[in-house]
Amino acid sequence: MKINHIKLLTIAAFFLLAFVVLSFQNDVALVRADDNATEALYKKSCLMCHKPDASKAFNATKADAELEKAILDGVEAKPIKMPEFKSKGVDEAKAKELVVYMKAKAAAAAKPPANTAATEK
Repeated sequence: MKINHIKLLTIAAFFLLAFVVLSFQNDVALVRADDNATEALYKKSCLMCHKPDASKAFNATKADAELEKAILDGVEAKPIKMPEFKSKGVDEAKAKELVVYMKAKAAAAAKPPANTAATEK
């Protein structure tokens, strides 16, 4: 009888471990999907005005909350007004992700290119 209990516990532990591993992989896939969704949103709604590297009409030094508000409510600016995106399905969470994404793009664009001449010696 003890052997059956040990076998049953071993099988249960195996399935529990498999469940935990598969759950973790799904969370990783969701994070990747969120990153792809943010990139797709940027390409669809922001790229035309802010350029691929978020270097145009975007001040990455502003506070995140101010940038999120600009995304959600729009900005009266000249020569072009930034539209609001709240009515287009962008919520606060998406606005936050977009700000992080744009700041990362702007930071990457601001870095000077690597000095390849120094590394070739």
